[in-house]
Amino acid sequence: MSVAEDMNRGKPNWEHLDEELHVLVSVEDYENRAAVKLRRATETIRNFLEQGVRTFLKYLPAIKMQTS
Repeated sequence: MSVAEDMNRGKPNWEHLDEELHVLVSVEDYENRAAVKLRRATETIRNFLEQGVRTFLKYLPAIKMQTS
């Protein structure tokens, strides 16, 4: 956690800092192109995180067996 995050926590428009995991995505382009880029980036990040969860759940039984 950074000093900037600590300073902004609890302020308006910084509510995402209260989430366990937060990712800030920003794009600069013409409005319609920026909207497409933002949507693609958001979908890519979401898919990446969901795939990680699926992979973790796939191996969770083996992990539990090794630690018991």
